[in-house]
Amino acid sequence: MNSASATLTQCLEQELRLTGQLLATLGQEEAALLDRDLASLQSSSQRKGELVTQFFEVRQRRLACLAQQGLPADDRSMALWLQQQGETSAQAAWERLLSQLTVAKELNRTNGLLIHQLASRNQSALQALQSRNSVNLYGPRGASSTHSTFNTVVG
Repeated sequence: MNSASATLTQCLEQELRLTGQLLATLGQEEAALLDRDLASLQSSSQRKGELVTQFFEVRQRRLACLAQQGLPADDRSMALWLQQQGETSAQAAWERLLSQLTVAKELNRTNGLLIHQLASRNQSALQALQSRNSVNLYGPRGASSTHSTFNTVVG
């Protein structure tokens, strides 16, 4: 195994490890969202950001190594390179990585939907609170306007 092969294999292994950790973190984020556990949500969101950053750093190293081999720096080139090497275990690892990334994208998407749903509920609750403390008045032209009974503080 030459230096490029060793680097690409090492990058692939690191990407798989990071993706596994990302999947676990996304699961924790989902649980925190469903439990409305803000502390856990903040922790998992921070960890998710760290893992994504690490993943992209390793990915950039892998793509740079492919470019040094005269291949385009993209994921299709990785599949082509693996096919040329004939290493079935590395090809299986690559397929596993792509599969895990698809699952991670979907988990992240559903977590985003949960965040949006919770934000909408919070906005509705705030609007309900604000409307309880306001009075509907009619202007000189008969148009309604709402004035809050709260004092406005300008600072």
